[in-house]
Amino acid sequence: MKPTQVSVAELVKWEKVYLSETEDQLNEMKHEDKIREKRMKRNEQCLQEIRDYVKRPNLRLIGVPESDGENGTKLENTFQDIIQENFPNLAKQANIQIREIQRTQKGYSLRRATPRHIIVRFTKG
Repeated sequence: MKPTQVSVAELVKWEKVYLSETEDQLNEMKHEDKIREKRMKRNEQCLQEIRDYVKRPNLRLIGVPESDGENGTKLENTFQDIIQENFPNLAKQANIQIREIQRTQKGYSLRRATPRHIIVRFTKG
């Protein structure tokens, strides 16, 4: 009878070890799931920031003559004049805030002498 008692005791011991290992694996899986969820949230936030940046309103003005010594302030004044001339109600009602305004780089084309485009990027809001 003694051998059966030892075997039962050993079985209980092995069951405890197995249960402990299973609990450890379960805790490890829960920890990995939390890390995965945090990573997914961070990736979703990054993706949303990229979407917001891409969807930020941009405007390209084509055919605006260039002047010597042109800088951002002159371009902004030119843009405001165009808005005032073509859309007087919009200029009065909307609070247009320009984040960046610049001319595109010169494209070398001997056939065309068109001015460079003006790119206007607005702030969010």
